[in-house]
Amino acid sequence: MDRDRTDEAAYAEGRHAAERSEGTEDNPHPPDSEAHRLWREGHASVTASDAVADDIGDFA
Repeated sequence: MDRDRTDEAAYAEGRHAAERSEGTEDNPHPPDSEAHRLWREGHASVTASDAVADDIGDFA
């Protein structure tokens, strides 16, 4: 059975960083690591909707 990636600590760290308005350059994990990817996924789970809203706003 697959684990829920959203339960991983690195994912939560990325979410919290995005909630604090930190950028992706603040990812503390080694670039090619699974933790790095999880952190970015967590960060994107907060910021992706903002990027989509910005794009929609450009066309409104």
